[in-house]
Amino acid sequence: MMFLTEMRHPQAGWTAQLSSETAFAPALELFEGPERYRLTVELPGVDPASVELTLTDGELTLKGSKPASTVEGEGTWHLRETSWGEFERTFTFPTPVAADGVQAQSRHGVLTVTVAKAPEAISRKIPISFTE
Repeated sequence: MMFLTEMRHPQAGWTAQLSSETAFAPALELFEGPERYRLTVELPGVDPASVELTLTDGELTLKGSKPASTVEGEGTWHLRETSWGEFERTFTFPTPVAADGVQAQSRHGVLTVTVAKAPEAISRKIPISFTE
């Protein structure tokens, strides 16, 4: 079964889509600064080599998979609160972003992605010249 959830935040101007074939959906934070966005994704138990990150037409897509835990030998699960499976998240930014301004780093099960805003999307002060 495929789940697709779209989250819209009109006041912020961005859209995020979540699709997953299982209950696994990584927790994340999306922060906007004056010059860039920062996405922090919790991926414990996920091999960083199995994660794919793409930026196409202002949409950032994160895909990957988390394997199910296994136990050797016979037995019965009495409690299993972990989730696993394939996941995909897509984010549409409210302002233009720089395709060559994307950096990603994975450390201790946390993926941090920074996406620079395109120069035309960065607010700047305009000097006013005064004449008499």
